[in-house]
Amino acid sequence: MIADKNCSGCGLCSLACPKKAIKMIEDQKGFYYPKINISSCVDCKLCTKLCSKIENKNTVKEAYILRHINETIFSRSQSGGAF
Repeated sequence: MIADKNCSGCGLCSLACPKKAIKMIEDQKGFYYPKINISSCVDCKLCTKLCSKIENKNTVKEAYILRHINETIFSRSQSGGAF
């Protein structure tokens, strides 16, 4: 089974799998996706806990929003005048 195409191809799931049931396979376009060997998988879910593309509902997400008060600096910057 090949994972969802939303996968970034980082390979963390493959590295974390205690049973080595996940291999990174290159597709026709040269992108890597995990291929899961279901018969080796013990359903520990470590791969899904570590995946940045699968939303874990138990984690708190934080974001900071800011904008420079000087209008000239703000209008010239791509980051809102923050760095």
